[in-house]
Amino acid sequence: VELLKEIDIDNLNVYGIDYVQGSVDAANEILSVALPDVGSKLASPICRGDATNLFFVPSNSFDLVFTGYIDPIDDPLDIKAELGREFEADDICNHTNISDWAKTKLARLNQEAQEDWFAAWVTEMVRIVKRGSPIIVEAVSLPLCYSPNDWGGVSKDWWPNAVSKYNWDVDVHSVKTENFEYGGRHARYNVYMRKNE
Repeated sequence: VELLKEIDIDNLNVYGIDYVQGSVDAANEILSVALPDVGSKLASPICRGDATNLFFVPSNSFDLVFTGYIDPIDDPLDIKAELGREFEADDICNHTNISDWAKTKLARLNQEAQEDWFAAWVTEMVRIVKRGSPIIVEAVSLPLCYSPNDWGGVSKDWWPNAVSKYNWDVDVHSVKTENFEYGGRHARYNVYMRKNE
């Protein structure tokens, strides 16, 4: 809201979803107080929903689509079931100079599952934003084997490649990433891209 005031953007109609009901409740409370300060409003209450399946939202509907975080899949290969304990990065990430083909294969399969999950979110974001409009993803985690104390995510290099791999209607030259310090504990980054005109 403060940023919107600084750049003189007002009269917004804000829509949103979150998978976690507690986050939905908090967002509705905060936005109902903050948005009127910039001459804007919630177009409808933030609701609980699945960002990978926005079938109820028409294509090309929004001037901007934003997510504050894509929650990575915890243990996409269900390794915990095989181990009989919680899955840890060291179970698949080869942090030694010794070649371990099994760990390398598990790490690759785990990363591919994570990338497909991120792509499912972003595919819907691209679909519902208007042509020529921005898509913003904040606080993206790096891949688990690069940042083992975080939850796992995708590399910065993944985004331009994903444009063609997942057939996103995005200007590949518009894809930008910017480092973001998350609570002093994890190195994360933000992503900006624009849908084709």
